[in-house]
Amino acid sequence: MAAAAIPDGRCANPSPESPLLRDVCYMLKGNTDLHLLVEWVNNKFSMPMGARIDDQLAREMKALAEAAGWPIPSEGFRLGPVNSPAALLHWGFLAFLIRQLTPDERAYLKDRYSVLGKQRANKQRRQKHKLHRQRRKSPQNFIERPYRAASPAQPPRIEVTAPEGTLCL
Repeated sequence: MAAAAIPDGRCANPSPESPLLRDVCYMLKGNTDLHLLVEWVNNKFSMPMGARIDDQLAREMKALAEAAGWPIPSEGFRLGPVNSPAALLHWGFLAFLIRQLTPDERAYLKDRYSVLGKQRANKQRRQKHKLHRQRRKSPQNFIERPYRAASPAQPPRIEVTAPEGTLCL
């Protein structure tokens, strides 16, 4: 099962700004108030029995809460019911939240936050920039080259390559 493949103590995104959670919150709730998302999650989902927060994850949640200016719960972070937006970084909550999104929203998050999505976006930017440079280098976007005739009886033709295609004269 997928839950067993990812250990409970793994924090999915320890970033102090938690942009992934803010994007998910906006998609689900129409705003970026993570405290409202905590209330919503508490009403819709309960963590399976046995799910826990280990010491490493608790330290990461505490660091996130301090960096984001959220209060740190005196009783510690809980998974059921959730008592801090920092607890939403637990992989179980992220999996639940992602399942609530439409396929287009999931694709957007995948492109924005996955390594492959970032590589794809960078490649597209490089290709666009390369094409722009090629157009600027060629004088008036035309390159003339002699074209070999198919047989000696035919007159020589000139091939003109333009951005739209090739013309033979």
